[in-house]
Amino acid sequence: MTAANAEKKPQVGIIMGSDTDLPVMLEAARMLDKFGIPYEVEVVSAHRSPGRTHEYATTAIARGLKCIIVAAGGAAHLAGVVAALTTLPVVAVPMATTVLNGVDSLLSTVQMPAGVPVAAMAIDKPGAINAGIYAAEIIATFDSAVAQRLAAYKEELARSVAEKNARAQQQVAARQSCMAFRRPQAGHRQMRLRRNSVLGLLVVVAAAYFSLGLLVLLFERRLIFFPDVGRHAGEPPPADLAVEDVWLRTADGVRLHAWWIAAPGAEFTFLAFHGNAASIAARVPTYQFLAGVPAQVLAVEYRGYGRSAGVPSEAGLYRDAEAAYDWLVHEKQIVPRRVIAFGQSLGTAVAVELATRREVGGVVLEAPFASTRAVARRIYWFLPGIGYFLRTKFDTGTKLASVSTPLLVVHCASDPVLPIALGEEVFRLAREPKMFLRIEGYCHEEAAQVAPERYRATLRQFLAAVAASRP
Repeated sequence: MTAANAEKKPQVGIIMGSDTDLPVMLEAARMLDKFGIPYEVEVVSAHRSPGRTHEYATTAIARGLKCIIVAAGGAAHLAGVVAALTTLPVVAVPMATTVLNGVDSLLSTVQMPAGVPVAAMAIDKPGAINAGIYAAEIIATFDSAVAQRLAAYKEELARSVAEKNARAQQQVAARQSCMAFRRPQAGHRQMRLRRNSVLGLLVVVAAAYFSLGLLVLLFERRLIFFPDVGRHAGEPPPADLAVEDVWLRTADGVRLHAWWIAAPGAEFTFLAFHGNAASIAARVPTYQFLAGVPAQVLAVEYRGYGRSAGVPSEAGLYRDAEAAYDWLVHEKQIVPRRVIAFGQSLGTAVAVELATRREVGGVVLEAPFASTRAVARRIYWFLPGIGYFLRTKFDTGTKLASVSTPLLVVHCASDPVLPIALGEEVFRLAREPKMFLRIEGYCHEEAAQVAPERYRATLRQFLAAVAASRP
């Protein structure tokens, strides 16, 4: 920020979930400096510092901000949460932080639910530059000095384009003079060329599609599992949550890390399986919520995640679940019908698979999906059939036919990652007895933080039904 701007009260907020986004977001700051607009830059996280995010968004107007520019990650959680908490314009810059080079960030941003508007810019630095200009255009509606600087900037752009056009015209004129001696092509030859062009285009499109399918096969694991996203990030367990580090060994010899949260006298034990990104350290509020039901909790980290060894795979995650279950039953002497398989997002597939292999008292699925192919159909609708290239199935929909234990499905109405329609499909495929809890809000694996009382009441009702059906 320039010295002159530093003395003024910030009018634009620039926020991001990690300082790794700072080099990109500084492009927005550079444009604001160009137009003489004071701003502030902060790192806040919708997942790791939800309280600070809430405070920042709800006090933004009182602090004099007129617009907020947000770095949007793969799920664009931060942008959506901030937009839901303030009436200020929110401008999102999709980050190219994953193997999809920001396409996932862009799609998440433009698919915000109705009533939560977020202006989506281009991906990465070009988007950050435009975000700074867009914020300046908002400020210019009431600040004539900024409006004049914007007008001067537009004139500068126009002059630059005119100069480029003049150079292009010179090059075209030179080429045309060189080509003037050539004879016009015959009409039939032009038709043949057009036909060949169309056929060539079709061949290129087909080749590109199958090349994309090959890339999906080659990078499938990196498209599904994100163990290094916030690998060791997260909040430390609070003092009132007695967490014990546990080490497990799978049937194929992989060493796993888990948290054991004991609750003497509790009737049920949740065997918790997390989603496809980050580790159990990033999910402390969820385990705190489950322990408060009250219940005991064993939260296992899949192979390759957090402090666990190995490399993640569909078959590997199923072995991890069996190892955790066997530890509960054999080491802790937990009665199988008092074990509740609890899965979130990707973990819902692991929970259902465990229920087909081991006896459990019930199954709780938060943000589930019927299969990876079903997810691909909804998220990559513009690439029909791309799901058929996937070898990883996570075919929960088919497996539910063999699960007769009581089942509870929980899904947020405005889930930015897995639309609620996927959860409704899972519920439709499940056998009775079953329950469905719809959480009104913008969340994915945060239902317990968005509607804790309603979730807790439903969970207790579900556990009472499990106790009655499996005395």
